[in-house]
Amino acid sequence: MRILRRMRLPTEVPKILVSKREAAFVLSLSVRTIENLISRKELVTRRVGRRTLIPVSSLEAFARRDHASPSPTKRSHAANDEPEQQSNASGDAR
Repeated sequence: MRILRRMRLPTEVPKILVSKREAAFVLSLSVRTIENLISRKELVTRRVGRRTLIPVSSLEAFARRDHASPSPTKRSHAANDEPEQQSNASGDAR
């Protein structure tokens, strides 16, 4: 009879894919922010069944990239958007 040796794995195998929750923890962001980054294609994902997993390499690349700060939203002032009223010779507005 032949005895097969069992392959011994290290006690801690480094992960190569993490869940959205784990990614949020690693990047100190919320899960919703991770979902937004995924939808904007700023993070690569892999689908395994119903699970969405993120490669650790994608998290590392994201953390190393420069990120532009969001530009302030342009506010529209109602007074500037309305056309000025024309006055006639007597100064009355029509």
